[in-house]
Amino acid sequence: MAEPLNGSCPGAGPDDQHGRSVARGGPALSGPPRCVFCAIVAGTAAARIVHRWPDALALHPLGPVTPGHLLVIPLLHVQDLTTDPETSAAVMRRVAEIATPPCNIISSAGAVATQSVFHAHVHLLPRSAGDGLLLPWSPRQPPEAGGTRTGTGGMSV
Repeated sequence: MAEPLNGSCPGAGPDDQHGRSVARGGPALSGPPRCVFCAIVAGTAAARIVHRWPDALALHPLGPVTPGHLLVIPLLHVQDLTTDPETSAAVMRRVAEIATPPCNIISSAGAVATQSVFHAHVHLLPRSAGDGLLLPWSPRQPPEAGGTRTGTGGMSV
């Protein structure tokens, strides 16, 4: 279940990689948020925020992979979109409000799935022909000088 922000990064256990030592659902620790997205929501970390809603923020990522790449994050700390269906639905509603095709809408759940920030977030990636972004399911390009081009997308989430 989602937990409100109260000056700490709530709800993260050792598997969540937030640097917290309490088990899920344990007491909140005092001090600044240890999750970068919780810190952004709390106003203690800088971010280029482009949209604010009562339940989410849209912001520019540090390493955009296409022009206009945005992240949409819930204000409540949840590990990923599988954690709390209500929070996930709210985030996806906000993505739908600002997305314009053609685009990719991507979220990962778990380290093996390339999630690197363990606070739910959705990547909104505007696309254009020839933008060069290859995702794992992208059609493979014809051989180029020096070998074939295979894409991993180069995206960490």
